[in-house]
Amino acid sequence: MVGRAGACVIGACALVAACSEGYPTADAPPFEPSRMSQTERVRHLNELGESAGAGGRWRYALDERCVLRVERKARWRRGVDTEVALRAAMIGTSYDGATETYSVLAGRSRTEAAPLFQSKGRLDAMRAELLLAHVRSECLAAADEKETPR
Repeated sequence: MVGRAGACVIGACALVAACSEGYPTADAPPFEPSRMSQTERVRHLNELGESAGAGGRWRYALDERCVLRVERKARWRRGVDTEVALRAAMIGTSYDGATETYSVLAGRSRTEAAPLFQSKGRLDAMRAELLLAHVRSECLAAADEKETPR
């Protein structure tokens, strides 16, 4: 016969075992754009762009001149293509309270900035901005390397 204390212990063990169901057994890999290659950063941007929501999907490609080609496809209209020369662009975020949408923008100034990513999720927008900042930073470093005389 199991006493009251034994029943409590058995019940607690069952509760603890049930609570772990459905949770991952390993941590997600860390998100470290500073340790990624340009190809990996663009791949992560494309993954974010596929699940961003906010009225469309986003796709990215980076050429050897560090021009980022951005394609936005909305469900109800044709895609919108944008090209941004990252070396000359500033990158920032904005929030539209009316649509509850976060945007990552790039351009020579705020007034001529083009949206490169939009999402209802703040974390996704922050990740996209961080990835784009690292892509831009590496583009600038590569340009400095080419211009520095040896």
